[in-house]
Amino acid sequence: MDIGVQVNTSAIQTISQLISTDEQLNSITGLHSFKLLDTIEQLFCQFYLVACHHKHANLFFYMIPIISRVLSPAIFFPSKEEILSNLPKCFNNYSNVRIVLDCTEISVQKPKCLCCRVKTYSHYKSGQTLKFLVGVSPAGLITFVSRIMAAEHQINQFLNKVI
Repeated sequence: MDIGVQVNTSAIQTISQLISTDEQLNSITGLHSFKLLDTIEQLFCQFYLVACHHKHANLFFYMIPIISRVLSPAIFFPSKEEILSNLPKCFNNYSNVRIVLDCTEISVQKPKCLCCRVKTYSHYKSGQTLKFLVGVSPAGLITFVSRIMAAEHQINQFLNKVI
């Protein structure tokens, strides 16, 4: 027996209805202002119209640089004062920490090219991956994203190439 549930959709609020100030927007998204959010939306919409004419396989490769260009202004390194004013309690004994770095590996499809397969193979993940560094402030704001490197690089080689 199917049981139906009635939902009053007029009582459901969207995220945009819940965010009314720049401070709330910054807290939820890390963006500093609605002006920046509107700019990102406008740029994405302009590029999306162009991208719709591409085939799906090419759309991914077409959109990555666009998304990078649109979102890169949202990644910034806050001042020491900003970091200290938002320092979580668990960092009280580590007040000199400005960034936490993490080397992240993401799985990718196995390339057809044998040389590319060798470069992207990760023994740690037992498959094809790409690596990049992500820097996060103690309060959780993404402050740095490196360029992508092949999985073949060891962490010390990786750090020397991206920093």
